[in-house]
Amino acid sequence: MPETPTIGQYSLQGMSKDNNAYLDASQNAGFTAYTHPNPSTGSPTIELYLEDESDVQIIVTSANGSKIHAINIGSLTAGIHSIPLNLELVPEGIYFCKVLAGKFPQTFKIIVTK
Repeated sequence: MPETPTIGQYSLQGMSKDNNAYLDASQNAGFTAYTHPNPSTGSPTIELYLEDESDVQIIVTSANGSKIHAINIGSLTAGIHSIPLNLELVPEGIYFCKVLAGKFPQTFKIIVTK
């Protein structure tokens, strides 16, 4: 069985130590992602672990579904990647971050505070 990957102090299997939003690659999606800090004052980072090389796209929407931010990153190699988001101009609230990579898109919550 392969070793569980880590990003900094965080294991990518199970809950992170400070309850950041995360997704588990064991869902057969082909990748794991989480954001930190969460809540954020507007500059969160997505930490992404890809099992295989994959095209990556990130879409951030408001709670009502309006697209706030989209990043087409393109092809990334297998491994760990840090992707900064600039949400400093959005108002406080709950946003959803959809990561399209691997086999299935996955969505998690980002809380923006000021």
